[in-house]
Amino acid sequence: MSSMSAAPVVLCFLLRPSGASGLEGDPALWDVLLGLKKRGFGQGKVVAIGGHVEAGETPEEALQREVWEEVDVVVPQEALVKLGTVRFVFPAQPSWDMNSVVYAADRWEGEVSPSEEISPEWHGLDGLPFRRMWPDAGHWLEEALTRAAQAVSGGSPEPFDVTVTLADDNHAVAGVEWTLGGPRAEPFPAA
Repeated sequence: MSSMSAAPVVLCFLLRPSGASGLEGDPALWDVLLGLKKRGFGQGKVVAIGGHVEAGETPEEALQREVWEEVDVVVPQEALVKLGTVRFVFPAQPSWDMNSVVYAADRWEGEVSPSEEISPEWHGLDGLPFRRMWPDAGHWLEEALTRAAQAVSGGSPEPFDVTVTLADDNHAVAGVEWTLGGPRAEPFPAA
């Protein structure tokens, strides 16, 4: 499957103040909602909240639906900040290719709760559970979350566009290419 026919996907990083001290826009000020995947693609891994865009949906509508289905909260469309895109290319399994639009939000309605698919977990941006995530997370997630923190702090981070190519085992990373807004952030320590 070429990237033109890759599955459209949305990812959402819900951020809340962590109570840590630091400069405005500093990732240490924020916690991010991730989730332990209970079933389906990525089962057993900690993942971003999100999923596939269904026929007839805009990415924003899909994101609102996925967040509701996975963690039981409603994100108002005006709270969504588009951060960029991540393409996941699986040369050994092209039907798994995904074009992901990445968003952040710091406002929602309701209390985060588990679903049949996701056990939600809050993590400080300086303590992400990389060892429990897909290996690709170490190549783009820090940069995306740094920009998410900047965006919800009132900044205007540059959008990013990255392609992650997986190895033949469909797990390890074979390559990463930033075509817009490459990394500038200091790496977070592995947790």
